[in-house]
Amino acid sequence: MWEHQITSLRSLFPFLRNGGHYVAEDLQTNYGVMQAKYRGVASESCTEFLKRWMDVFVADDLIELESLEDPFLRTYGRAIEFMTFHRRACVLRKRMAQTDWRVSLGPPLAPRPEDGPRVVINAHVGMRGDIFGPAGYVDEGADTYTIQGLALESEVQGLEYRVRFPDGAWGEWVGEGVFAGTRGQSLPITGFSARLMEPLRQQFEVQTRGLFVGGVAVDARGGADCVAPSDARLRGLQVTIRPVAAPQAEEPAGDAEA
Repeated sequence: MWEHQITSLRSLFPFLRNGGHYVAEDLQTNYGVMQAKYRGVASESCTEFLKRWMDVFVADDLIELESLEDPFLRTYGRAIEFMTFHRRACVLRKRMAQTDWRVSLGPPLAPRPEDGPRVVINAHVGMRGDIFGPAGYVDEGADTYTIQGLALESEVQGLEYRVRFPDGAWGEWVGEGVFAGTRGQSLPITGFSARLMEPLRQQFEVQTRGLFVGGVAVDARGGADCVAPSDARLRGLQVTIRPVAAPQAEEPAGDAEA
């Protein structure tokens, strides 16, 4: 049945090792007099599904993955080395791009203290891969490169953070080193929040800056949400931890003059 062919492909291809081959068989059932018997409840044949996949693969970056409604094609649309059709079958060879670690080399999004605790960011950026921000910020310099997820680490070892998904829903608060968001699903986040665990809030303050598509910059602090008024996608971020200024002691009042 057509739906069996498509469901098997969608379900098994993600588990295929990189460089492995997937063979979709019996595609003759998608044509002619065999259609009536094998159509079942499917809205399209397996061959039609493969043709849609072929369009995404061949067009390359002329088709934006994030514009696709099908989550499978958003994730695996370009994860093949080739697709070749044969008599009654189609063969695909899987090729997932390796994780691409790069360092964000652009300027910081806002002034940073010289003596504050260090923050390190690992952000997954669309069309780029994982971008490492050892100085506490990540920005690839163009609206094309939007952020899909992130992980934070700091010298104080007490950061918590969460991200806002394209539908406006917020993820759970997570601790340092835990990845929040998605990789390879073309789901750019539309905001984030960062805060310190309770014992550290008396000593330090977290300040965040988000740079959103369209050039909108938003500042937040103390765990407040960093979101653009237009719900634009996030393209850059900076997280800074500053020591809280100690309150100045009041000078004792002098003796009253006679």
